[in-house]
Amino acid sequence: MSRIPPGMRPEKIRQLLEDHAKIGRVYLSAEEEGARLHRVAQGGNKKVRYSEGWVEFHSKKAAREVATMLNSQPMATGKGSQRSHFAADLWNLKYLPRFKWSHLLMKQRFEKRLRSERLRTELSQAKRDTEAYRLQLDKSRTLRRVEERKTVEAVRQGQISAEDVL
Repeated sequence: MSRIPPGMRPEKIRQLLEDHAKIGRVYLSAEEEGARLHRVAQGGNKKVRYSEGWVEFHSKKAAREVATMLNSQPMATGKGSQRSHFAADLWNLKYLPRFKWSHLLMKQRFEKRLRSERLRTELSQAKRDTEAYRLQLDKSRTLRRVEERKTVEAVRQGQISAEDVL
């Protein structure tokens, strides 16, 4: 499923699709945290939304038939479908012939590892930037102290007047 309507949960997808074929696992991928924070900041709903999903059917044949039959059809059909929250939404299904559930798990692990590596890289870069800033700050303090000492020494020796310093 390449699009999950707002408010739809895995249980609802299971309920809607079980009328057509026997279902194994259902997995919905939550939207990215940045997109969710942006949506909430704009006054949107704080609930978790899902960006895409995978449904495992017990039979390849049934999966292919359901995907072909339901794709681009209204999600809510039959008695009471007009009152359904998902009456205006369409199914967006695609049958993936050689896709295995392990591929999904590998993809999740890879993305998690990529995120943690990116975070580690950003943190180390921030540490390097902070250390460079501190070194520059220490250098500027040292230079300022040297200039102050030279000025005080010059005033003592009478090379410049105290009014010139102020």
